Amino acid sequence: MDKEMRLSSSTVVCHCLECRRRPLILFRRPSTAFRTFGYLGFCSAVGLTTSLAFQLRLSSLIVFLIIFGSTVVFLARRVVSRITGEAHQLVLYRQFAMVMSVTAIVSWVGGQPILPYEDVTAIGFAMLVACGRIGCLLVGCCHGSPARIGIRYREWYVTPAFPRQFIGVRLLPIQALESWTLILIAFLGTRGILTGYFAGSSIGWFIAAYCPARFVLEFRRWRPRHSYYAGLSEAQWTSVGLALILVVSERAGIIPGSSIHTIVAIGLSVITIYMVATRMWRRGPTAHLATATTHNSTKDSASYESMASSFR
Repeated sequence: MDKEMRLSSSTVVCHCLECRRRPLILFRRPSTAFRTFGYLGFCSAVGLTTSLAFQLRLSSLIVFLIIFGSTVVFLARRVVSRITGEAHQLVLYRQFAMVMSVTAIVSWVGGQPILPYEDVTAIGFAMLVACGRIGCLLVGCCHGSPARIGIRYREWYVTPAFPRQFIGVRLLPIQALESWTLILIAFLGTRGILTGYFAGSSIGWFIAAYCPARFVLEFRRWRPRHSYYAGLSEAQWTSVGLALILVVSERAGIIPGSSIHTIVAIGLSVITIYMVATRMWRRGPTAHLATATTHNSTKDSASYESMASSFR
Protein backbone atom coordinates (compact mmCIF):
# COMPACT_ATOMS: atom_id res chain seq x y z
CA MET A 1 0.00 0.00 0.00
CA ASP A 2 2.88 2.33 0.75
CA LYS A 3 4.16 1.85 -2.78
CA GLU A 4 0.79 2.76 -4.24
CA MET A 5 0.52 5.97 -2.27
CA ARG A 6 4.05 7.32 -2.65
CA LEU A 7 4.49 9.77 -5.51
CA SER A 8 7.79 10.25 -7.29
CA SER A 9 7.79 14.01 -6.86
CA SER A 10 6.76 16.46 -4.18
CA THR A 11 5.26 18.97 -6.57
CA VAL A 12 2.32 18.67 -8.91
CA VAL A 13 3.38 15.73 -11.00
CA CYS A 14 1.28 14.42 -13.87
CA HIS A 15 1.79 10.79 -14.77
CA CYS A 16 -1.13 11.19 -17.14
CA LEU A 17 0.85 10.70 -20.33
CA GLU A 18 1.46 7.11 -19.30
CA CYS A 19 -1.91 6.53 -17.62
CA ARG A 20 -4.25 3.86 -18.86
CA ARG A 21 -7.56 5.58 -19.58
CA ARG A 22 -10.62 5.11 -21.68
CA PRO A 23 -9.39 6.59 -24.97
CA LEU A 24 -10.94 9.53 -26.75
CA ILE A 25 -10.98 9.54 -30.54
CA LEU A 26 -9.04 12.56 -31.80
CA PHE A 27 -8.37 12.90 -35.52
CA ARG A 28 -9.20 9.17 -35.92
CA ARG A 29 -6.60 8.19 -33.34
CA PRO A 30 -7.18 7.11 -29.71
CA SER A 31 -6.00 9.62 -27.12
CA THR A 32 -6.37 10.21 -23.39
CA ALA A 33 -8.37 13.16 -22.11
CA PHE A 34 -5.18 14.62 -20.67
CA ARG A 35 -3.39 14.41 -23.99
CA THR A 36 -6.40 15.87 -25.82
CA PHE A 37 -6.52 18.93 -23.56
CA GLY A 38 -2.75 19.15 -23.81
CA TYR A 39 -3.10 19.56 -27.57
CA LEU A 40 -5.88 22.10 -27.05
CA GLY A 41 -3.74 24.02 -24.56
CA PHE A 42 -0.77 24.04 -26.90
CA CYS A 43 -2.85 25.41 -29.78
CA SER A 44 -4.44 28.02 -27.51
CA ALA A 45 -1.04 29.08 -26.18
CA VAL A 46 0.46 29.35 -29.66
CA GLY A 47 -2.50 31.34 -30.92
CA LEU A 48 -2.53 33.73 -27.97
CA THR A 49 1.25 34.20 -27.95
CA THR A 50 1.48 34.93 -31.67
CA SER A 51 -1.50 37.30 -31.51
CA LEU A 52 0.02 39.30 -28.67
CA ALA A 53 3.40 39.31 -30.42
CA PHE A 54 1.73 40.70 -33.53
CA GLN A 55 0.04 43.37 -31.43
CA LEU A 56 3.43 44.41 -30.01
CA ARG A 57 5.04 44.11 -33.45
CA LEU A 58 7.56 41.52 -32.30
CA SER A 59 9.55 39.38 -34.68
CA SER A 60 7.49 36.46 -36.00
CA LEU A 61 10.69 34.47 -36.55
CA ILE A 62 11.79 34.86 -32.94
CA VAL A 63 8.34 33.85 -31.69
CA PHE A 64 8.41 30.79 -33.92
CA LEU A 65 11.86 29.83 -32.66
CA ILE A 66 10.72 30.23 -29.06
CA ILE A 67 7.76 27.92 -29.62
CA PHE A 68 9.86 25.46 -31.60
CA GLY A 69 12.69 25.48 -29.07
CA SER A 70 10.37 24.96 -26.09
CA THR A 71 8.65 22.08 -27.88
CA VAL A 72 11.97 20.42 -28.75
CA VAL A 73 13.22 20.65 -25.17
CA PHE A 74 9.92 19.25 -23.86
CA LEU A 75 10.01 16.30 -26.29
CA ALA A 76 13.70 15.70 -25.61
CA ARG A 77 13.01 15.38 -21.90
CA ARG A 78 10.26 12.91 -22.67
CA VAL A 79 12.57 10.81 -24.83
CA VAL A 80 15.24 10.81 -22.12
CA SER A 81 12.63 9.71 -19.58
CA ARG A 82 11.64 6.79 -21.75
CA ILE A 83 15.26 5.76 -22.31
CA THR A 84 16.04 5.87 -18.59
CA GLY A 85 12.76 4.17 -17.71
CA GLU A 86 11.57 7.02 -15.50
CA ALA A 87 8.02 8.36 -15.52
CA HIS A 88 7.61 11.49 -17.63
CA GLN A 89 6.82 14.13 -15.04
CA LEU A 90 5.11 17.43 -15.73
CA VAL A 91 5.83 19.91 -12.95
CA LEU A 92 4.37 23.35 -13.65
CA TYR A 93 7.09 25.53 -12.17
CA ARG A 94 9.83 23.48 -13.81
CA GLN A 95 8.11 23.75 -17.17
CA PHE A 96 7.69 27.49 -16.61
CA ALA A 97 11.40 27.88 -15.87
CA MET A 98 12.25 25.89 -18.98
CA VAL A 99 9.99 27.94 -21.27
CA MET A 100 11.20 31.27 -19.85
CA SER A 101 14.82 30.17 -20.21
CA VAL A 102 14.31 29.20 -23.85
CA THR A 103 12.55 32.51 -24.47
CA ALA A 104 15.39 34.52 -22.94
CA ILE A 105 18.09 32.62 -24.84
CA VAL A 106 16.36 32.79 -28.23
CA SER A 107 15.49 36.49 -27.96
CA TRP A 108 19.03 37.36 -26.71
CA VAL A 109 20.73 35.37 -29.48
CA GLY A 110 18.40 36.98 -32.01
CA GLY A 111 19.41 40.44 -30.82
CA GLN A 112 15.91 41.26 -29.57
CA PRO A 113 14.79 42.76 -26.24
CA ILE A 114 14.05 39.92 -23.84
CA LEU A 115 11.19 41.26 -21.72
CA PRO A 116 8.53 41.71 -24.46
CA TYR A 117 8.98 38.10 -25.53
CA GLU A 118 8.91 36.93 -21.93
CA ASP A 119 5.65 38.82 -21.48
CA VAL A 120 3.74 37.28 -24.37
CA THR A 121 5.16 33.83 -23.63
CA ALA A 122 4.10 33.99 -19.97
CA ILE A 123 0.51 34.83 -20.91
CA GLY A 124 0.47 32.04 -23.48
CA PHE A 125 1.89 29.65 -20.88
CA ALA A 126 -0.97 30.51 -18.54
CA MET A 127 -3.44 29.48 -21.23
CA LEU A 128 -1.54 26.26 -21.87
CA VAL A 129 -1.67 25.19 -18.24
CA ALA A 130 -5.31 26.27 -17.89
CA CYS A 131 -6.28 23.70 -20.51
CA GLY A 132 -3.89 21.14 -19.08
CA ARG A 133 -5.53 21.35 -15.67
CA ILE A 134 -8.87 20.40 -17.22
CA GLY A 135 -7.11 17.32 -18.56
CA CYS A 136 -5.88 16.62 -15.03
CA LEU A 137 -9.44 16.95 -13.77
CA LEU A 138 -10.73 14.41 -16.27
CA VAL A 139 -8.10 11.77 -15.56
CA GLY A 140 -7.80 12.24 -11.79
CA CYS A 141 -4.21 13.41 -11.31
CA CYS A 142 -3.25 16.50 -9.27
CA HIS A 143 -6.55 16.04 -7.41
CA GLY A 144 -7.82 17.83 -4.35
CA SER A 145 -8.42 16.52 -0.86
CA PRO A 146 -11.72 14.89 0.24
CA ALA A 147 -14.58 17.38 0.48
CA ARG A 148 -18.34 17.51 0.95
CA ILE A 149 -18.76 18.65 -2.64
CA GLY A 150 -16.51 17.19 -5.27
CA ILE A 151 -15.87 14.66 -7.99
CA ARG A 152 -15.81 10.88 -7.60
CA TYR A 153 -13.43 8.75 -9.64
CA ARG A 154 -13.83 5.08 -10.52
CA GLU A 155 -11.42 2.19 -10.38
CA TRP A 156 -9.82 2.72 -13.79
CA TYR A 157 -8.41 6.06 -12.62
CA VAL A 158 -5.98 4.36 -10.21
CA THR A 159 -2.34 5.29 -11.02
CA PRO A 160 0.76 6.21 -8.99
CA ALA A 161 -0.75 9.71 -8.85
CA PHE A 162 -4.21 8.49 -7.79
CA PRO A 163 -4.23 6.05 -4.84
CA ARG A 164 -6.82 3.29 -4.80
CA GLN A 165 -8.15 4.55 -1.45
CA PHE A 166 -9.76 7.51 -3.22
CA ILE A 167 -12.06 5.42 -5.43
CA GLY A 168 -15.61 6.69 -4.89
CA VAL A 169 -14.48 9.50 -2.56
CA ARG A 170 -15.65 13.04 -3.25
CA LEU A 171 -12.56 15.09 -4.06
CA LEU A 172 -12.42 18.86 -4.33
CA PRO A 173 -11.97 19.77 -8.03
CA ILE A 174 -8.84 21.78 -7.30
CA GLN A 175 -7.73 21.35 -10.91
CA ALA A 176 -10.79 23.26 -12.14
CA LEU A 177 -10.22 26.05 -9.60
CA GLU A 178 -6.64 26.41 -10.78
CA SER A 179 -7.74 26.35 -14.41
CA TRP A 180 -10.23 29.16 -13.85
CA THR A 181 -7.57 31.15 -12.01
CA LEU A 182 -5.15 30.78 -14.92
CA ILE A 183 -7.80 31.75 -17.46
CA LEU A 184 -8.47 34.92 -15.45
CA ILE A 185 -4.73 35.65 -15.27
CA ALA A 186 -4.40 35.15 -19.03
CA PHE A 187 -7.43 37.36 -19.71
CA LEU A 188 -6.25 40.24 -17.51
CA GLY A 189 -2.70 39.86 -18.79
CA THR A 190 -3.93 40.08 -22.37
CA ARG A 191 -6.03 43.12 -21.51
CA GLY A 192 -2.98 44.77 -19.95
CA ILE A 193 -0.92 44.25 -23.10
CA LEU A 194 -3.69 45.61 -25.31
CA THR A 195 -4.48 48.69 -23.20
CA GLY A 196 -1.32 49.96 -21.53
CA TYR A 197 1.82 47.91 -22.00
CA PHE A 198 5.22 48.27 -20.35
CA ALA A 199 7.99 45.76 -21.04
CA GLY A 200 8.15 43.24 -18.19
CA SER A 201 4.75 44.09 -16.77
CA SER A 202 3.01 40.93 -18.00
CA ILE A 203 5.48 38.39 -16.64
CA GLY A 204 5.43 40.37 -13.39
CA TRP A 205 1.65 40.13 -13.40
CA PHE A 206 1.73 36.38 -14.00
CA ILE A 207 4.10 35.75 -11.08
CA ALA A 208 2.35 38.18 -8.73
CA ALA A 209 -1.07 36.68 -9.49
CA TYR A 210 -0.31 32.98 -9.83
CA CYS A 211 2.13 32.49 -6.95
CA PRO A 212 -0.25 33.48 -4.13
CA ALA A 213 -3.11 31.61 -5.82
CA ARG A 214 -1.00 28.47 -6.10
CA PHE A 215 0.23 28.88 -2.54
CA VAL A 216 -3.35 28.88 -1.24
CA LEU A 217 -4.64 26.12 -3.53
CA GLU A 218 -1.87 23.82 -2.33
CA PHE A 219 -3.54 23.60 1.07
CA ARG A 220 -6.47 21.76 -0.52
CA ARG A 221 -4.50 19.62 -2.96
CA TRP A 222 -3.87 16.10 -1.74
CA ARG A 223 -0.26 15.14 -1.13
CA PRO A 224 1.47 12.36 0.81
CA ARG A 225 2.99 13.58 4.04
CA HIS A 226 6.56 12.90 2.94
CA SER A 227 6.23 15.49 0.14
CA TYR A 228 6.23 18.44 2.58
CA TYR A 229 9.33 20.35 3.62
CA ALA A 230 9.02 22.15 6.95
CA GLY A 231 5.25 22.03 6.55
CA LEU A 232 5.07 23.40 3.00
CA SER A 233 5.05 21.71 -0.39
CA GLU A 234 7.74 22.30 -2.99
CA ALA A 235 5.24 24.31 -5.05
CA GLN A 236 4.60 26.60 -2.08
CA TRP A 237 8.31 27.12 -1.47
CA THR A 238 8.76 27.87 -5.17
CA SER A 239 5.90 30.38 -5.06
CA VAL A 240 7.57 32.25 -2.23
CA GLY A 241 10.93 32.18 -4.01
CA LEU A 242 9.49 33.54 -7.26
CA ALA A 243 7.68 36.33 -5.40
CA LEU A 244 10.95 37.38 -3.75
CA ILE A 245 12.85 37.19 -7.05
CA LEU A 246 10.16 39.40 -8.58
CA VAL A 247 10.73 42.09 -5.94
CA VAL A 248 14.51 41.88 -6.36
CA SER A 249 14.10 42.25 -10.14
CA GLU A 250 11.90 45.26 -9.57
CA ARG A 251 14.42 46.90 -7.23
CA ALA A 252 17.16 46.24 -9.75
CA GLY A 253 15.18 48.05 -12.42
CA ILE A 254 14.75 44.98 -14.60
CA ILE A 255 10.95 45.05 -14.61
CA PRO A 256 8.44 47.85 -13.90
CA GLY A 257 7.73 48.49 -10.25
CA SER A 258 4.37 47.72 -8.64
CA SER A 259 3.16 47.80 -5.05
CA ILE A 260 1.36 44.51 -5.73
CA HIS A 261 4.71 42.74 -6.13
CA THR A 262 5.85 43.90 -2.69
CA ILE A 263 2.53 43.06 -1.04
CA VAL A 264 2.56 39.53 -2.47
CA ALA A 265 6.18 38.90 -1.47
CA ILE A 266 5.69 40.20 2.07
CA GLY A 267 2.39 38.33 2.51
CA LEU A 268 3.77 34.97 1.37
CA SER A 269 6.96 35.47 3.40
CA VAL A 270 5.04 36.25 6.59
CA ILE A 271 2.79 33.19 6.18
CA THR A 272 5.80 30.99 5.45
CA ILE A 273 7.75 32.22 8.47
CA TYR A 274 4.70 31.73 10.69
CA MET A 275 4.12 28.17 9.49
CA VAL A 276 7.76 27.16 9.76
CA ALA A 277 8.06 28.72 13.21
CA THR A 278 4.89 26.98 14.33
CA ARG A 279 6.20 23.65 13.09
CA MET A 280 9.50 24.12 14.88
CA TRP A 281 7.71 25.13 18.07
CA ARG A 282 5.41 22.14 18.05
CA ARG A 283 8.07 19.74 16.81
CA GLY A 284 5.51 18.11 14.57
CA PRO A 285 3.23 18.62 11.55
CA THR A 286 1.93 22.12 10.97
CA ALA A 287 -1.63 23.03 11.75
CA HIS A 288 -2.77 22.64 8.17
CA LEU A 289 -1.31 19.14 8.00
CA ALA A 290 -3.08 18.20 11.19
CA THR A 291 -6.44 19.33 9.88
CA ALA A 292 -6.61 19.39 6.09
CA THR A 293 -4.23 16.57 5.14
CA THR A 294 -4.31 14.09 7.98
CA HIS A 295 -5.39 11.52 5.38
CA ASN A 296 -2.00 11.84 3.71
CA SER A 297 -0.34 9.60 6.26
CA THR A 298 0.75 6.31 4.70
CA LYS A 299 1.42 4.75 8.08
CA ASP A 300 -2.14 4.52 9.35
CA SER A 301 -4.34 3.16 6.60
CA ALA A 302 -7.21 2.43 8.99
CA SER A 303 -7.69 6.09 9.96
CA TYR A 304 -7.15 7.01 6.30
CA GLU A 305 -10.03 4.82 5.18
CA SER A 306 -12.25 6.07 7.98
CA MET A 307 -11.71 9.70 7.03
CA ALA A 308 -12.18 9.10 3.29
CA SER A 309 -15.38 7.11 3.79
CA SER A 310 -17.09 10.14 5.32
CA PHE A 311 -16.87 11.89 1.94
CA ARG A 312 -18.28 9.09 -0.20
